[in-house]
Amino acid sequence: MPDQLHIVPTIASVEQRTDAMQAALEERGLRPGEFIAEFEQLAEAPGRTNVAGRERFRSGDRVKVRADYVAGHIRMPGCIRGKTGVVVSESPAYPFPDAHAHGVEAADERTYDVRFRTEELWPNSAESALVHVAVFQSYLERVVDAN
Repeated sequence: MPDQLHIVPTIASVEQRTDAMQAALEERGLRPGEFIAEFEQLAEAPGRTNVAGRERFRSGDRVKVRADYVAGHIRMPGCIRGKTGVVVSESPAYPFPDAHAHGVEAADERTYDVRFRTEELWPNSAESALVHVAVFQSYLERVVDAN
């Protein structure tokens, strides 16, 4: 398996990013055609605005990360999709990347420091530890306990 690809995110245009990705793939002996087509589709994705009915959370609240798969620029790590964690703290509002990167109108959103157990993120694959991730409000929903 080839080394991980590291594409510099500061390259300006989609065409320049595509050329850089194609060169990196070819250097590793990979066929870039299908990768490039998918990359171009993601780069031209329409984005999305804030999720309607967002809730505000407090430290100690149990939350679940929405299992949304949105084409385009997002700030939700794939390993937390659909996973449950605990809110540790709240940060000030920032531009919502799903919209901002695509020129879509959206309100700024709070981010929450959410603590996940490694066993929840990578079952049977990691030592027991806690992982903290900054998660935008639109990516979260409250976990309602059955009690």
